Amino acid sequence: MLSIQKSDFRNIIQYEDKEKLLNRLHFLIGGKRGADVGAILLQAKVEGYLMRTPNRAEFENEFGKLTDDENSTAKSKWEAIRKYLDSENSTAINKCSSMNIRIFGP
Repeated sequence: MLSIQKSDFRNIIQYEDKEKLLNRLHFLIGGKRGADVGAILLQAKVEGYLMRTPNRAEFENEFGKLTDDENSTAKSKWEAIRKYLDSENSTAINKCSSMNIRIFGP
């Protein structure tokens, strides 16, 4: 019998205090959209807090389901986030720099 494992954002965290990191990410992401959310998550990966960037299921299980609204669809919202999760994308790296994001510290 196959076991289906729930996508869990916590599984990609490589920081000793997962709860502290999650609280910080929720604080940083709160009220932000698209590229800003992607840049924050990319910075968490770059700083070594995440072993990789999350997929959509992992993101939604931790931060809430993306939904359609009058401005955009759930799919387009995820695409906006996903575009900024790529550490090879110079636009994403520049976004991280311009936002001056630090997960913890100065």
